[in-house]
Amino acid sequence: MYRGINSKDLKELRLKPGFVGMMKNRSDEIPISHQITVGQVIDHIEIAKESRLKPLDVAFITIGQMVRLGSCPYLVVYDRTNGYWVDYGTVLVARNTKSLQTEETYLYTRNISQIMIQEREDEITYLDQVRLTFTDPGTGVKGEVTPPDTALANADQEYMVLRKGESWQFDFSSLLPDGVTDLEVRINGYYQVVKPE
Repeated sequence: MYRGINSKDLKELRLKPGFVGMMKNRSDEIPISHQITVGQVIDHIEIAKESRLKPLDVAFITIGQMVRLGSCPYLVVYDRTNGYWVDYGTVLVARNTKSLQTEETYLYTRNISQIMIQEREDEITYLDQVRLTFTDPGTGVKGEVTPPDTALANADQEYMVLRKGESWQFDFSSLLPDGVTDLEVRINGYYQVVKPE
């Protein structure tokens, strides 16, 4: 299954419509999201059929780098050029305790105007800061946008907390200059797995 594909070199993988839907669980697996993996056990690319994405009620295919230390929160972005939401998969990967909290950066070349962070699993996500950095294409000047939520304006350990089924959304469509294509979404935080009682 892994032969011939180097996960570090894989930039794009195109699958025929219905490919992920044809995947079946092995009898020894727990029946959850369908997935295939490419690469090493610790550092692999996951392709998953994600059908739990409420409130959008759409099945997505997610490609993301993962480490199996909990599921992490998910990042969804709105592509305003094409008019639909794109599920970018997990963020704050392996940041499953406060001592592992740090800022992660995600670069997007799509023309996005909104982001949504969702907690889909039995976990609690602690968001300390969310900010967007960009270069104004007209002037070349670097800029930054922060959400109006005071808990997310600074990395100050005043957290916005998301529990299973909750999400946070930021519409910044009127805050960026036209034509930005090097938008960086910077998320500072961590999550904790909720242990069953």
